[in-house]
Amino acid sequence: MLLSAAMMLVAVMATALLPTEALLAAFGLLIVGAGLVRSHHDTTLMILLLLTVMAVVPAPLAIPELGSLGTPTTLIGLAAGGLWFVSWAWSRREAETLVEGHRPIPILLGIWLASVLASFAVASMRAKDGLEASAADRGVVTVLAAVGIALLIAETVPTRERLDAIIRVVVLAGSIVALVGILQFTTGVDLAADVRLPGFERVGGALSVTERSIFRRVAGTTLHPIEFGVVMCLCIPPALHLAMHHSRRWFLAVAVMGLALPMSVSRTAVPGVVAAAIVLVPAWPRKVRRRFLLGAAGYLVAVRLFIPGLLGTIRALFVDAPTDPSINSRESDYEFVSRFVGESPMLGRGFSTFIPTRYDFLDNQYLLSLVETGVVGLLALLTLIVGGMVTAASVRGRTDNEVDRDLAQALMASLAVVAATSAAYDYLSFPTTRVLMFVVLGCVGALWRLVPRGDPATSVNDSPPVADEG
Repeated sequence: MLLSAAMMLVAVMATALLPTEALLAAFGLLIVGAGLVRSHHDTTLMILLLLTVMAVVPAPLAIPELGSLGTPTTLIGLAAGGLWFVSWAWSRREAETLVEGHRPIPILLGIWLASVLASFAVASMRAKDGLEASAADRGVVTVLAAVGIALLIAETVPTRERLDAIIRVVVLAGSIVALVGILQFTTGVDLAADVRLPGFERVGGALSVTERSIFRRVAGTTLHPIEFGVVMCLCIPPALHLAMHHSRRWFLAVAVMGLALPMSVSRTAVPGVVAAAIVLVPAWPRKVRRRFLLGAAGYLVAVRLFIPGLLGTIRALFVDAPTDPSINSRESDYEFVSRFVGESPMLGRGFSTFIPTRYDFLDNQYLLSLVETGVVGLLALLTLIVGGMVTAASVRGRTDNEVDRDLAQALMASLAVVAATSAAYDYLSFPTTRVLMFVVLGCVGALWRLVPRGDPATSVNDSPPVADEG
């Protein structure tokens, strides 16, 4: 009850703080979304729409009058939050989908949101120009959109079947992004640059195809090649889950994303892959682990044969790191930001107010959070990520159903990717990875709610499906 009251207070504050244009756009999308929702409030359709748009629409496209707030994913995220609020206010959840007691994911989201709003309050009280003021407003909007996505999934997805539908679309979305990236890498044709939507324009962002060494460095439909690599890392664990427990056809998605992964030509993807493997591989049966190791060896050989020099280029990124200007820049960030942290160490200078073009690019989300939201915000972010992983682990521990256990482990692996890669780039500044992070958190929350407590031998799935041979 206290959490619900707190979220209502946040909604009232958002109404007062958000720009009028963003509120009107979100309200319009809320009406459209409500028309898509069936009479029993199956809001899963909104998330499926969000993931489809995320995969197909290039990240830089936005409504020009709204700037970076006018991206389809941000607007749909705001509408998702509105739908969650309507669902909560009407209190029409089906009794069999509820778990008694406190649900951890909404609490973790509330803690992080409170830290961001506290930093916003600090920013509003200090002297700043219009550029930083508008950046602070945009930051609150993007946070509300992200939290709305997670809450809608965590609190309203009605059945495990609908949760599986979201997992499938996550993997399909990642596969589409990967296919666009593969086309960019092999031909130089940038489909993302040719996508046009009525009323939308490109409002910024890096080029989708750049170069590093002798290779094209691709971004697919994301904002940057680094983000592209992290998207692949995030989507591969749930793809492996589908391939092992639903249909072996999903191994095609694993193969496509695995092929696209090194095409980002990025260091950041490597700790993402390592983090996912550390979480996933030890939890698999011995036979599956052996197959995985053989498959990984075959994958490396295939990449070496079909794309000569690519693995060597990625290896050189680490070997030559001591002389790499980008690494030296990252190391100098620690001394540079100390004065900003000293100005407001506990609550920061305001979420999203450390503007890269004015100050510097901080390729470390933890360092950026320390500057913008202070020690409180950094701890809240760590609590959100680690708490999501612990929640997934607790779901795995309370059921003997292999499908539920493996899905929990896959979601935990995706959050491990978030934790590892956030140390290598400013994770929350990139829209596609930000959306996927909160979709995964929402899925963890939904799994917590839908997998019953009590007898661990029972689960919402009466009999786990077996991957077919097709």
